[in-house]
Amino acid sequence: MSEYQYYEFQAIDRPLTEKEMGELRSYSTRARITSTSFVNDYSWGNFKGNEDAWMEKYFDAFLYLANWGTHVFKLRLPARLLDAKTARLYCVGERAAAREKNGKVILTFLSEEEEKGGDWVEGEGQLSSLISVRAELARGDLRGLYLDWLLCAQSGDLGDEDIEPPACSGFPLYWGVNVSSLRALVPVSGPAWRMSAAPFCRELGHSLALQRRLNRYLYVLMAGRAQAAACTRLATPLFPSEGIAVTFPAQSRSGRENRS
Repeated sequence: MSEYQYYEFQAIDRPLTEKEMGELRSYSTRARITSTSFVNDYSWGNFKGNEDAWMEKYFDAFLYLANWGTHVFKLRLPARLLDAKTARLYCVGERAAAREKNGKVILTFLSEEEEKGGDWVEGEGQLSSLISVRAELARGDLRGLYLDWLLCAQSGDLGDEDIEPPACSGFPLYWGVNVSSLRALVPVSGPAWRMSAAPFCRELGHSLALQRRLNRYLYVLMAGRAQAAACTRLATPLFPSEGIAVTFPAQSRSGRENRS
C-alpha cells in the first residue's frame, strides 16, 4: 500500500494576511490555502515546511495523520489563558509536550498506533472536531490535559519522579455528558437511590458540599486507576487474578534517562 500523509493547519485567533498566504504558497503549489487554513496530503512527496515554526508564526491548531499509524495534534494558546507551567504538569512522557514561545503556549500530542499501520486514514474534518479542546483549555477547563496524562500513565510512559497533577472532575453528568454507557453499576448489596439527570444537575450546581464530595470521590477513583495502569509493567502482583500490585522493582537513574 502506498504512503499517505495528511497535514492541516488552522488559524483561529486571527486570519492570515495576503503576505502570509503568499509565504505558505511558496512551500506548495497544490495545497488548499485560505485566510484561516492550510491543507495538503502527500502520497509520494513530503511536507516542505516546519510545523513547529508554522505554529509559532501562523496557526493555532495542527493535525498530522499518516497511514503507518502516526498522529500528531498541536494547539497554540495565549500564555495569559493557559499557564505553561500548569500545562507541563499534565504533558509528561514521550507522548505530550508543552512549550512557550513569544507569549504563546504550544501543546503537542503524539500517538503511534503501529498495529493499525497501513490502514487508509481520512483526515478531512478531523481537526475541526478537535478544536473545541482549545476553547475548553482557554476557559481554564483542563480535563483534556488530564485525560492525556491518564493515557500516558496507562501506556507506561511515566517515570518514578512523575507526580500526578490535580485531578479534574470525571464522569458522565459531572463532565457534561448527558448519556452514560452504563445504566447502573452497583458493586455492593443493599438499597440504591435512583435520580433523573435534571434534578441531579440542578442540585450539583447549587450544592458546594456535593461538588466537594464528588471531587474527592472522583480524585481517589481516577488516581487509583492511573496508578494501577502506570504500575502494571513495573509491579509484581500479589493476587494476579485480582490485579492487586504491591511490590515495585527499583529503577536506576540511567534507566530513566535512557527512556526520556
